[in-house]
Parts: sequence; structure tokens; C-alpha cells
Amino acid sequence: MKNPKLISAHIVKVYLDICLVLVPVFLCFLLVWTLVSPLVMSADSVFTDATIPVTVGESSVFPVLSLAARGTEVEGITNLNLVRARGELRFDTTSWGLHLTTILPLLIGGLLVMWVIFLVRQVVASVLLGDAFTLKNAARLRLVGLIMLVGGTIGPLLEYVHAGMVLARIGTHAIPLSPPLTFPTEVILVGLLMLALSTVFGHGKELEDEKSLTI
Repeated sequence: MKNPKLISAHIVKVYLDICLVLVPVFLCFLLVWTLVSPLVMSADSVFTDATIPVTVGESSVFPVLSLAARGTEVEGITNLNLVRARGELRFDTTSWGLHLTTILPLLIGGLLVMWVIFLVRQVVASVLLGDAFTLKNAARLRLVGLIMLVGGTIGPLLEYVHAGMVLARIGTHAIPLSPPLTFPTEVILVGLLMLALSTVFGHGKELEDEKSLTI
């Protein structure tokens, strides 16, 4: 009979197992389309869609777009500004390079997600075996933390550079658009938490070793 205290760990492991099946399937589909798309696009000059993240306004960090009220004057209301608006700019293109820059981040991000899922699953599996505090688990959690920190800092910078280059090439005039520069604080905080947990697991292993020597 399963330990009731470990039911949640079993549920997490099942969920991670499902993710380890679905994520590779999705990545294989993207990879096949990446390899086939240049042949399809070059054969008949087929247009395909591409997207880039954008902010609405002149600033990348704190974008502001001034708006006009429907009437010439609205009593008690003035200075209408749309702030921190972010979305995606989607366009059709025959350029496989632009098409690739839409797919490539998904491929890289999917591989990193699969790596993180695999490492976390290894930790959960060892917990279910009653062997949680090990140096291997400490190393796994440390690696998860580093992956999340690197992805949460370098990823947005690359996104900013790429979106800026595409916007400079397109040159929209109707609405001012800027490349976004926002860092996912949740990902960075979880990465720091993983690094802290890796220290805890490493210290737990040291305590277990000391206890075994004492006994």
C-alpha cells in the first residue's frame, strides 16, 4: 500500500511522465515542419505566417501610447494613455529566415522545458524510493535552477534584439511599436528557489552521513 504522505509525489510523477511524452511529440512536429517548410515555401513562393513579440508605444521597458477620447472633451477625464500594452505582431512572409526565427525559439524552449521536466522527475522518483537527500538530487536541482536563470535572462535579451531587427525592417507607421524588454520574474524566482533547494538537499546528505557515522 502506498504511503499516504507520498500520494502527491506519485501524482506529480504521473504528470511529469505525461509531459515527457507530449513535449517530445510536439518538438518532433516542429522539427519536421522546420525541415520541410523551406521546400514548401520555395516551390510555389508560399506565404507562411511569422510572429514577433511587440510592445505598443515608444519605449521597450515602459511603453506608453497616448489616446484621444471619442468626444472632443470629456468632463473630468483627460490624459488617456495606454501603458505596458504587449502583444504579438503576426505577418505573412515568403522569407524562410523570418519563418525560422518564429520556430527556433519554440524548439530551444521546448528542449529546455523537457530537460527540466526530466531532471525534476528524477528527483521525484528518488523521493518515492526513500532516497531524497543525495548529492545527485542536489546537482539536479542546481542544474534546474541554472537553466531557469539563464533562460529567464538571456531569452528576453535575444527576443528584444530579434524583434528590434524585424521591426526596423518592417517599419510600421500606424501605431508605434517597440521590441519588448521584460524579464519573467516568476521563472527567475523559481530558479533561485531551485538553487536554494539544491543547497538544502546537499546539507541534508551531509547530516545523514554524519548521523550514520555517529551510530
